Amino acid sequence: MELLNTLISRHSVRTYNGEPLLSSDLEKILKAAKAAPVGLGLYDQMHLTVVNPMHSTILFLYAVILC
Repeated sequence: MELLNTLISRHSVRTYNGEPLLSSDLEKILKAAKAAPVGLGLYDQMHLTVVNPMHSTILFLYAVILC
């Protein structure tokens, strides 16, 4: 039942306050990402990247837009 409640109550965040994530929160997010299914089971091709701090994020987005 806990899983069902989690699925029902999930939501998407569209605004951010600019505060950095706590290490404990980041670990939870990465743990969930690692447990997520991957298309065609190609886990060896999965790659997670954590970009920090915000300055790096802005540079990354700028580079993506240019490509």
